[in-house]
Amino acid sequence: MENNNFIHSLLTQKSDAPLSRFREMDMSAILSTICAYLNGDGGWIIVGIDNDNNAAGVPDLNAAYVSSEIVKNISPMPLVYVQQEMWQGNPVLLITVIKGQRAPYSVNGKYYILNRSSEAIVPNKDEISILMRHNKVVSAWETIPTSGAEEDDIDFNRVDRVYQIGIQSSLIKPRIQNGHDLLAGCGLLDYGMVKNGAIALFGTEPSRFMRQCRCRIQVMMNGKTSNQYEDVRILECNVFEMIERLRDYFYQTLPNIGTFSERRWERSHSTIYPMEVLDEAIVNALVHRDMGDLSGEVLINIYRDKMEITNSGEIPYGILKGKNKILPHLSALRNPLMAEILYIAGLMEKTGRGMTLIYNRLIAEGLRSPEWQSRNGYTTLTIYSTPAELPKVPSRALDFLCQYEGEVFSREQYLNYLKEKISEKTAKNDISALVANSMVLVEGAGPSTKYKIIRRELPDFAR
Repeated sequence: MENNNFIHSLLTQKSDAPLSRFREMDMSAILSTICAYLNGDGGWIIVGIDNDNNAAGVPDLNAAYVSSEIVKNISPMPLVYVQQEMWQGNPVLLITVIKGQRAPYSVNGKYYILNRSSEAIVPNKDEISILMRHNKVVSAWETIPTSGAEEDDIDFNRVDRVYQIGIQSSLIKPRIQNGHDLLAGCGLLDYGMVKNGAIALFGTEPSRFMRQCRCRIQVMMNGKTSNQYEDVRILECNVFEMIERLRDYFYQTLPNIGTFSERRWERSHSTIYPMEVLDEAIVNALVHRDMGDLSGEVLINIYRDKMEITNSGEIPYGILKGKNKILPHLSALRNPLMAEILYIAGLMEKTGRGMTLIYNRLIAEGLRSPEWQSRNGYTTLTIYSTPAELPKVPSRALDFLCQYEGEVFSREQYLNYLKEKISEKTAKNDISALVANSMVLVEGAGPSTKYKIIRRELPDFAR
């Protein structure tokens, strides 16, 4: 389970991001708040936490049950993600609500909007009328009929497999009986009229209708300046098949790292990039790209020490600061209906946190930080296979570890030892260097964070 760094960022942010807290599992209030967020600009809900950001210790928080209640009671089918996380040692539910594309949404026929205090209320008739006009669905790329396409151009065997996954996870309403109904319910199939999103996701030969349904892989071990490619592949297929074929390619092509376990004799193998990172990066590139760009293929350049994944479309403002400082954000979905299908298929479980997952996993593996560059209509994610450079530990921090008699300390204790000769920011950087060099271990989060000493001296090679 992912750590609570995201929740900590969400709770301590200075902006007025839409966030609701529920101390207890009040399903009626939770559903009405979700509905109000769907009819607005989206938002987050945390269940099991009070207004002072303290965990309430609510027992029996069931993410699957909440997901099924959302699907059962809210119409049209919403794009809402429910995940169990940990906060202050207690389970909480984090509910991510994406701005609805088919508003107005209702709970058992009753509409809700947010008032000025961010509480869910029932709108009057005039407000409902405004809501309907304001959220009227426009002809986005994925909902435009595909010229010349028929239902025979859709791989319904694959659609039915996604349908079965959705039934098992309770993410599909009971009235939807099969894969055909699923596409119709998501607005990708309308009385025999096949939409672009259906062809991109499930088309048997999508490149017949849209050139951008392809991925180009270029292997350049000698860098961009080399006039030689070690390998060039062009994949032309639907999104689901693309994900499978790219996984196979990475397993077969990328160098492996062999390691021995302390408990087993067998050597284990893994690719030089964590596959979880590659999966998330590929899904993001495929579903968040600007599909209206006819030249918007996904481009993957593989070098000796890094991989670049480029897709059409820029990262929206307010998500990224610099090259890799990720701000708390809701997903800005260019293709929300396609994302809904991928969510049902279990391929988009962490909407709004894909970039954070990539960053955290690479850092946890001791690799260099990933970088995003978004300009001129394209976004490029660079993933490095090289280890991160460890920050140098200041001598004052080493002196503290040697002289401090306890095993656990706080930032305040570190500052008190130095008698406030440095700023809090410098103290934070000192401790971060200790953490990066595996000299102390972080325990807890927020104001209660402690640091456990696990080594008091730098290894010889780091001196």
